[in-house]
Amino acid sequence: MSRSFLDMAHEVKHRNPTTELEKLLREYAWADSNHVLDLVLDNWPVLQKAGLLEEAFVDAWGAQKWGCPNWTPAFCRAILAKLDRAAMLRTGDPLPPGDSFIVYRGVAGIGAKRRVRGYSCSAEEGFGLPNPAVYSAVIQKEDILTFIDGSNREEREFLLLPHKLSKLRRVWRKSIPKHVTELSPLPLPLHGDV
Repeated sequence: MSRSFLDMAHEVKHRNPTTELEKLLREYAWADSNHVLDLVLDNWPVLQKAGLLEEAFVDAWGAQKWGCPNWTPAFCRAILAKLDRAAMLRTGDPLPPGDSFIVYRGVAGIGAKRRVRGYSCSAEEGFGLPNPAVYSAVIQKEDILTFIDGSNREEREFLLLPHKLSKLRRVWRKSIPKHVTELSPLPLPLHGDV
C-alpha cells in the first residue's frame, strides 16, 4: 500500500528535509488551513513531478475553511482544467450511490457578488452566511471532479463543473433590505458565475 500525501507530510514534520518535496511536505504539515491551498499552487511542479498534485489539491481544498472567495471564475477554470479528473476522483472520498445528485450552494453578497454557479457545492442545505441565499441544482456523476465527505467546513462537498449544473433554483433566502437593488435575479445566465 502506498503512502498518502498527508502521511508523507506527517512523516517529515519533525525532520530536516533533504529534498524540495520534503521541504514542501514539512511546510504543508505545519501550515494553517488558510495557506495549504496556496502551498499546493506555489509548488505545482514539485507535486506534479512526484505524482502527488491531485491528491495534495483535494486535501488542501478540503482543509481550507473559508473557500476561495478571491479566485475569479477564469482562475478556477484554468486551475481545475490542468488537474486530472480521474486522479481527483480516486483521491477523494467515494461518491454516494447514484448517477445524479442534488447539490446546494450558499451564496452571500449582492448582485455580482452572489456567485450562484460555483465549483464547490454541498450535499446539505444549511449555511451560515451573511445575507444568504441557498440554491439547489442537479449535477450528473460524470461532471463531478471529486467528493469530500467531511471537509474542514463540516460538510459533504462536491467539487464540480458549474456550467453543467441543471435545474438551478433558489430554495431559501434571507430578505435583502429594500434600499438594495439585486443585480442578478433568477433566472441566471449559464456562463460567468462561480
